[in-house]
Amino acid sequence: YPPPAGYPLPAGYPPSGGYPPPAGYPPAAYPPPGMPPPGYPPYGYPPPAGYPPYGYPPLPFGFPPPRRSRSRSPRGRGGDSKYTCRFFIGIENDDDFRVCRRIIGANGVKMKDIVSKSGGEAKLRLRGKGSGYMERDTEEESPEPLQLCISCPTHDGYHIAMRCVQDLLLSVYAEYDRWCADKGKPERAPRIHM
Repeated sequence: YPPPAGYPLPAGYPPSGGYPPPAGYPPAAYPPPGMPPPGYPPYGYPPPAGYPPYGYPPLPFGFPPPRRSRSRSPRGRGGDSKYTCRFFIGIENDDDFRVCRRIIGANGVKMKDIVSKSGGEAKLRLRGKGSGYMERDTEEESPEPLQLCISCPTHDGYHIAMRCVQDLLLSVYAEYDRWCADKGKPERAPRIHM
């Protein structure tokens, strides 16, 4: 977590909470806009030896974690708390456009890519009407609208997964608009709905 006001810096930590770039990396302005150069880490520099992976140690100092926005809710107990949200797809799954397949990707490749970008922490589940996902308690599809659910135990991983899902849905919605126009259908994709 970032240090609260008045929080004394641990000995040897950089005053800004940031890390110096490794040898051969560009100055503090990295990462550059767009895709990073080949061989560069996608989300900032790795910390020097002996530094924590993300900011300052949250314990044993006892400061609370960052406040959670209304777009996510805590699940579980204690250390099992997770950041969660869901995106309502707004397009029915059918045998023509096959929106579920476009979201998941062949062999789940699009979901795996988002999980990888989140650091392997996020879990994604497409559920609801037309998803094919059977709920654990009923062993049937939920009658709820089709939705893509995200859960993640880390703040950073959650936000990365959420941004990736938004980008994916915008891409699928653009495909849907083109598909409807080509078929002469009046329907158009909805807006992002969380």
